[in-house]
Amino acid sequence: MFPLVNQTVQLVSYNERNEEKKYKAVVADITEEFIMITYPIDEQSGRTSLLMEGSTLYVTYSHSNGAQYEFMTVVVRRQRENIPMLVLIKPALDNIRKIQRRDYVRVPAKVKIECLWKEGEEDRMYSGLTVDISAGGAKFICNANIKWPEERRFECRLYLPEMNAGNKQGKQELCIPLKVRIVRHPVINGNGTQTVAIVYEDIAEVHREKIIRYCFARQLEIKNKLM
Repeated sequence: MFPLVNQTVQLVSYNERNEEKKYKAVVADITEEFIMITYPIDEQSGRTSLLMEGSTLYVTYSHSNGAQYEFMTVVVRRQRENIPMLVLIKPALDNIRKIQRRDYVRVPAKVKIECLWKEGEEDRMYSGLTVDISAGGAKFICNANIKWPEERRFECRLYLPEMNAGNKQGKQELCIPLKVRIVRHPVINGNGTQTVAIVYEDIAEVHREKIIRYCFARQLEIKNKLM
């Protein structure tokens, strides 16, 4: 289930402005404790990136059975032998997650979101705005002091603007009930906030279609602003 030596893997990290950065690297070696990779290449610029020691990374890769897997790790150190490498902590097998989701288009959008869960006998709720959204999940930033349920599953409500026949936002909001799961350990930012990424585990397909339509309209809106 681990990636293979000479296999290309994708890396995701977050910078100080909470922006997602994607890289590619090649697995150079694997030991019982560590995974060594070549210096990552920034997918956007095509340049080599030197990630700092202690950086948190999410590693995704394909298996020979066609499935995709993901795990979280930390950069331990840089290492120079025949080639310069980064040394990553090798995860336990039960910390490797099989990715089971469709490839939905993710767009930047501020959509009202409410998260509801129980802490003992007490009801908890977070209300805020998303950073981005897709028909498969969303991401938002909240106070770092918020403690999510240990199972990382809870109920959510998205308040999506209704779209008319011309793909324009109407005045009414559509409340979409969801059951969601935090897909990655929340990223703690330096400004007292945390970035939380969720996937929808239970959503009516009619509501998913509403989100797809909203994302399409949002894409057009962003494109028109750039023209």
